Amino acid sequence: MIADGTLLVKLFKQINETLNERDGLFPKRDLENTKRVNALRERYLSELEKQTYNSWFPDEAVVQETDFGQNVLFICGYIKSGTTLFLSLLDNHPELIVLPGDSHLVHLLEHFSCEERNAWIRRWVWHFVCPTGQKPFWVLGGEEQYIEFWQYLSFWLEQLCPQGDAGLLTTVSYAYFCANPKRPSTPKLWVEKTPRNERDIPKIRELFPNARFIHMIRDPFQNIVSLKKLNNFRGWHWRMVRTVFSLWRSLILGLRHRYRLGVEQYLFISYEALVTNSDKTMRQVAEFLDIKWNTSMLTSTVNGLPMKANSMFKDRQMTGVINSKLTNDWSSELSWYEKVVAVIFLYPLKWVQRWVI
Repeated sequence: MIADGTLLVKLFKQINETLNERDGLFPKRDLENTKRVNALRERYLSELEKQTYNSWFPDEAVVQETDFGQNVLFICGYIKSGTTLFLSLLDNHPELIVLPGDSHLVHLLEHFSCEERNAWIRRWVWHFVCPTGQKPFWVLGGEEQYIEFWQYLSFWLEQLCPQGDAGLLTTVSYAYFCANPKRPSTPKLWVEKTPRNERDIPKIRELFPNARFIHMIRDPFQNIVSLKKLNNFRGWHWRMVRTVFSLWRSLILGLRHRYRLGVEQYLFISYEALVTNSDKTMRQVAEFLDIKWNTSMLTSTVNGLPMKANSMFKDRQMTGVINSKLTNDWSSELSWYEKVVAVIFLYPLKWVQRWVI
């Protein structure tokens, strides 16, 4: 038990204040806030590591339940297409282990290996402190749960690293399941989400041959508006034509994957159908994943905690519920040049998407 008044508890409070400030700024980012978060993160992780101990042993009964390693769902789709909402609707299902936020699992293989175990552990401990940049934070609970997660991740690295890259990636889902006091009761598969996962499906299938994929698509006009707002909020340079072609590439890759893998492994889901007809859409998802229908699939959560929507519109940042109201303001948000590009390139994309669904 961590004694009140320790450095770890003080850091917890400081981090909480700083992350709450970040949440209030969303979707904007503040440089000074980011610097404070990064500094506190390093101090917290260093102090947390001191609380781990060599005499720790895993709970064998829990370890025996981790036979879901090769059963994975990867969520695909372009940025701001609804992937975060969809992930949150799967979160609290008793048969799913859902990694919160954008995991970037496959991309991490370019920067991590089993020889860099401490860096891997630190990266993932912090991920479960602040998985989305918005509330809720500390999704595992208190310090004891994060120490437990550190220990389990270290344990699974020892067990699974001999299996290569697939083993390294699986360590995260296993450690999250084992250390999570809210772990699902009947785990069947784990879920990973990274925008544009469709680009990495050959690598994913090499690692997880039985993986299934759900590809989110959204009305391209509204997708573009959300992307433009995100770029403006973050101060990034906005490239309309480049973004439109990137949207096209995402859909073409998805079509190619569905043709090659078949509808049993690759499913398209429309964001518009998800928010306006949630029950029907999520029942379709349950059937695709071969899991039982559960009413939790209509509530937006992160490890069972109500999730705040990551909309670019403040009045749409609801918590724990699906906002079924669709916006249609693309014309007023785009310049005349962007409207011309949109009409020429996005109308065909819109019809292709309708045909896919």
